[in-house]
Formats: sequence, structure tokens, C-alpha cells
Amino acid sequence: MSLSPPLILPPNSLPKVTLSGLITTNTSDATLDVNLTYGSESKGVATGLWESSDGTLVFDILQGSISAGYTVAAGNTFNFEIAVTNSRFAQSPVVPTINLTLSTTIPARTYTSPSYDVGHNDASTPDFSQKSVSGGLTATTDHSELLRILPVTFDGGTIAQASSTPCESNVITISLKVDAFLVSGCISPITVTGLSGSATADTTGLTVTSDGKFAASADWKQQSGSLQVRVAESLKAGEWSFFSFTLANPAAPQSNRSTAVSEANVIGSSNPRDLIGEALRVEDVGFDAATVEQSAGPGSGKLFEPCGSNLITVRLTPDKRIYKSCNGAAAYFEVRGLMSSSTPSQTLNVSDDAGGHFDGNSR
Repeated sequence: MSLSPPLILPPNSLPKVTLSGLITTNTSDATLDVNLTYGSESKGVATGLWESSDGTLVFDILQGSISAGYTVAAGNTFNFEIAVTNSRFAQSPVVPTINLTLSTTIPARTYTSPSYDVGHNDASTPDFSQKSVSGGLTATTDHSELLRILPVTFDGGTIAQASSTPCESNVITISLKVDAFLVSGCISPITVTGLSGSATADTTGLTVTSDGKFAASADWKQQSGSLQVRVAESLKAGEWSFFSFTLANPAAPQSNRSTAVSEANVIGSSNPRDLIGEALRVEDVGFDAATVEQSAGPGSGKLFEPCGSNLITVRLTPDKRIYKSCNGAAAYFEVRGLMSSSTPSQTLNVSDDAGGHFDGNSR
């Protein structure tokens, strides 16, 4: 911030600068360091009182190397710098104001200059003469983009899964590229939504694998089908990043869950553009081949004799892996249509020529 004051401060003056309107920063109330430069010479660091609610900084010019009695001559440039943290939400530029308060001890008088918009080039010179101080204050630096925060959008991204088999562990991978630098400490957790139907129970420690830009664990909510992944390292504009995690597929087939990741979860955009992809899509289990055979009778024919004991053989070639259990329930096959048998309802022995796939009993 530069002041070009055509003013001379008398030895007994106590000048204070008030800068207001730096609203919606991420800097809390504090005492801030103010770096002072007069002309081309550094005058050290002063302290200023910062109030975050209205973005106001108040500090005394005559601090440190600029001690009481120092003259700020007309026509010389007086600079001061402060460091604040940008808001993490998108916002339009702010227009702060600045003014100068001059208080004299002998005689006791006070004058507060008009407030000037920063970036406003005002050629007029306020008259301080009636207060025994001559000169004026003009803020000349153009800060038309001051504290402007742009919404972040995705330049590209994909959401993909590794398996569509019921009950199987499914690795879901999300790759994304943002168009702005995102500071890790300022970013809310990225929320992935639409992951409904998974058999994975709630956990605050779901394992996450990434390129190092994301935390190693995430918060998972089964009922809402949402995952919150924390950003561990700042994301650079235009660079690809990815993270992956594993969820258990549901037993029942389901279509694509319209999984989405929005930059609204990264930074406060009011007009998010989501990443939409495929995750937790589960397909029906089918059979590449399925046959049912019965015992052979006398000669080369089938057994058609009344009341004869008949061995039924079912041969199956599934097109997907079939798991022993899913969501805590055992998987089983059901063969229908074997009507009019003389065998009463009972538990039957089942033999497995593949060995170990069935428990040996029917119901």
C-alpha cells in the first residue's frame, strides 16, 4: 500500500493510519506486522491492530525506526505492507478505504482525513491548515482486483471402478485436474457423493491410496454413500492428481450411481461443475453355460423307469466370480422345476465334482 502525502508532520503529532474494508479474509483478529518503507529506505516493522469482521487495520506511523519527531516530507512515498490469508470462498474484489488521523499534544487537536477508496486517484488536497497541519492524503495504487477469489473448476477428471461383480471388493479411482492453485490447509475435505449400495460399514479410517496429494484415510458414510477425503498437499493448477479407495459391492445388481465430485467441496464456488463417473455399478451374474442331466438307464439311454433312483447333475459356468457369502449372508443356487418326484421334502446330500465349492447339503 502506498501513500503519497503532500504533508509535513509536526514533531508532536501522533499520526494513525486506518485501512478498512479488507473483508472476508481468512485472517482472524490479531496484531499484525506492518512493514514500513519511507522513500526508498526501510523503516522496519510496526504493529497494527487487525479486526477481521470488517477487515480493518489501525497502526501508528511513528513506530520503530520512524520515531517520534521524524518528519514525513511532502512528495515522498510512504509504503506499508501487511500479510493476510485469502478467503477460501469465491468472491468479488473488495474496495477498501483509507484515512489518516492526526492528533497533536501541544495544543491538543485532532483531525481525521476523509476516507479515500484505495485505487481512487484524487487530485484534490484536503486542507489541514486549520488544525496547524498542512497537506493531504492520496491513495494512488490501483487495487481493482484486491482480494478477488475465483471459483475453482475442473479442467478434467475421471471416476472409474475396477469391478462390477456382486459382493466383490471394488477399487474406485478418481483422477482430477483443477485450474487454480489450491492450498492444502485452506481446502475443505473433498466430498464424493452417490456411492450408495455398498456393503462397507461406516468408518473414519477408510484406506486411501494416492499420489501423495491426499490423506491416507477418509471418512465413509454407508447410508448416504458419501466419502470425505482430506487434501494433504497443495494442488497445482493444470496438474493431474488421483486418489483411490476400496468399497464392497452390493449383492444386488444396480446401475451407475451418478457418482460426483464437485469443486464446491474444494472451494466455495456458487456454480460448480461436477465430475460424473462410474462407481458401484453392479451387473447380474449370468452363466456362459448351464445344463441339467439325469442318470443313465439300461443300455445307452436315459433312466426313464418308474420309481427308479435318479442322480441329477447340474453343470454351471458362471460369467462372474461367485462369492461364498455377501453382506453376511451365504450364497446359494436354487434349481426349480423338478416336479412330480416321489422324493419327499428333506435335506439332500450334494456332491461337488469340483471339490469344496458346496457344503454338501441342500434344503
